[in-house]
Amino acid sequence: EAPNLPFAPLAHLLRALRTGYDLDARRLPGYANLGLLLPELNATVTADLATLTDALREVLAAVSAEKPVLFLLEDAHWADAATLERLPALVAGLAASPVAFVVTHRDEALGREHPLVKLRGQLRRQPQFSDVKLSSLPFAQTAELVNETLPEPASEALTELIFAQTGGLPFFVRELTRSLLTQAQLLPTPTGLALREPGPEGRRDVPIPETIRDMVALQLDGLTGEPRDALDLAALLGEEVDLELLGELSGSEAAVDELLGSPVFLRKNAQTGAFSHALVREVVRQDIAWSKRRLLNGRIAAALETRGAPPETVGRYWLDAGAKVRARGAFAEAAGDYCRLHAYADATRTAHEALELWPKGEDEPARLALLGQLAQCARVSGRFHLAVQALRETLESPLVRDDLGKTAEIHRALAVSHALTGAWHQYKQARQAAATAHEAAERWAEAAADWHELANRHTDELALAAALAAADRAVDCAQQAEQPELVAKTLGNKGYVLSIQGQTAEGERLAREAVALALAENNAEASAYAYRKLAGTLEYASDFDGSLRAYDTALAVCRTANLDQQALFCMSCMSWI
Repeated sequence: EAPNLPFAPLAHLLRALRTGYDLDARRLPGYANLGLLLPELNATVTADLATLTDALREVLAAVSAEKPVLFLLEDAHWADAATLERLPALVAGLAASPVAFVVTHRDEALGREHPLVKLRGQLRRQPQFSDVKLSSLPFAQTAELVNETLPEPASEALTELIFAQTGGLPFFVRELTRSLLTQAQLLPTPTGLALREPGPEGRRDVPIPETIRDMVALQLDGLTGEPRDALDLAALLGEEVDLELLGELSGSEAAVDELLGSPVFLRKNAQTGAFSHALVREVVRQDIAWSKRRLLNGRIAAALETRGAPPETVGRYWLDAGAKVRARGAFAEAAGDYCRLHAYADATRTAHEALELWPKGEDEPARLALLGQLAQCARVSGRFHLAVQALRETLESPLVRDDLGKTAEIHRALAVSHALTGAWHQYKQARQAAATAHEAAERWAEAAADWHELANRHTDELALAAALAAADRAVDCAQQAEQPELVAKTLGNKGYVLSIQGQTAEGERLAREAVALALAENNAEASAYAYRKLAGTLEYASDFDGSLRAYDTALAVCRTANLDQQALFCMSCMSWI
């Protein structure tokens, strides 16, 4: 079964527009960036999400200037997260263009965490948004649908029976009516088509159980042998099926021809067949025997792999075939592809699925690489608990546990993930573990950086004794690293902590020593930082004029060296002074 591939609906839209409007010849400035979604453009690009969105808007705006565009996304409860996350930006950017977006979905298919819930909330804030709720058909419209489906008008009794059995649900109405017709259960009467063999009261129940499964079973009656095998393959392939692939897999083009003559599987065009409804296909799929399903899924996976199908698609079939090793390899490949496409939520999902199939200790280097990718993509997509989980599992591996450098790097990454959720206690534990491991590995510069960040956190919490202890360790490690600019930064920070404690004279002395050291190294970044810390120490000494002069100097250094982030810190602190 084809998965919800990232941006698949948007790629489908672009392919349709490319064919119909000759996009290649338009020379749109951002067109090459769409190579992320359309490999056939043969454009090597690494565009970010904003650039990709701009390119999509550019194409839609250009095409809609000639003819209004309607983008219909049906059954959006099955759509991929990446597409749904892009829709608000597309809608907002095309407000002045004749482009309409219509999204259909079923409310009962949405959980509280479904991305469609967030999407609706975002779109409701836009004036162009309309939310239309569709209910079941009333009796009069049910009668119209019944008569549209039949070659002759139905009797009132038949329409009442169909309405009672279906509750006015359009699919049930149409499929039940078709079943009665194809099973030759109707005959003409003076009042319209009616059921055959009426009972003593002049009517009878529909000759099928109440479930849709039995309705489909009626339509499949008589379909056996190779055509039924082809139908089973089609059900596993999807609601729409490549007929060439179906013929290759079934080994019988005659069977595919017979299948296309059935009421449940129709020819959509020369290359594609389709089920009459998604629920019809689902009934057929569920009725396939377990052993046969594994065999057919393996056959499909091998064929799709040969054809270069998307790795996640192939992985789903390998998994259903029971080939877990091949499935995890495909999911891991898909995760890498999605990460490069900036579809981080999808990369997180597929990496997690691959790791669920991966025993610890088996091809451990590759497993650790995938855990690292999972942690990164989970963090970027806001799934911090998965990032933390992946990093903790990485720490348990002997390949990491026995390597102090790697252990330190993972603890540092853990600290970053904890910081993003405001879990400051866990952050401090992870940052200290990183610093200690870096020290043990004699990676002094890295250890100094970790102690420095830990000192800053303790300072923010006014845990000044802990802050000073961490600042001391930072200075020691920076001196061991023999990196003067790092020594300058850590000395300046230590002076700042001392000033907050009330040791303003010693704090100012260390801060000025830090400034002199940074200036001697001609290091702009360290100089700006040291001046900023000096300004802080003077502030705590109530020397506000001196503090302002130090901030002015820091700001000048920042602007000269284009240190925009530090410049923001300088200006925010100056406003307080």
